[in-house]
Amino acid sequence: MTTIIKPTDFGTDRWTVGTLTHLIAALAGSKVIIEIDSGTGHAVTGVLVETYYGGPTRGQRVVVKTEHRGTAYNLLTVGNIVALDNDRAKWAAMDTLRKANSAAITTAQALHGDTHQWGKWEATPLDGGDTLVTYTPLTGNPAFADRWGTRDSWTIPAAG
Repeated sequence: MTTIIKPTDFGTDRWTVGTLTHLIAALAGSKVIIEIDSGTGHAVTGVLVETYYGGPTRGQRVVVKTEHRGTAYNLLTVGNIVALDNDRAKWAAMDTLRKANSAAITTAQALHGDTHQWGKWEATPLDGGDTLVTYTPLTGNPAFADRWGTRDSWTIPAAG
């Protein structure tokens, strides 16, 4: 059985180091077909080894180990990934991402929630396991200014 895994499954239009890290862990060395150029549909078969930020000139990268060697590809061009022999990896990765985001939001709310009560909290995984938590107020009623606060964001370090 195979499973197609898309960046949109993880709430983003493109893969990022943060989202792909969860998938690599869930795949645990399983073979995949990875579309390395979503513009042309070019794909390779291999194992996702790691993902990293290669600096401002190289950008976000993913290393795919094929039969003979590992090659780093630009995440901006990576499209769908097909898990060949691990049909649960997609769901496991989505679960660990959801739990990490939820824990980061809970931490941010504990630190800053007293003045940020009426709004929307969102989490975005970053490189290295950290999470960016963003708060956006949902009301502008001045009578409740002490509860809705202002738009803000915090980097919450990875648990562990």
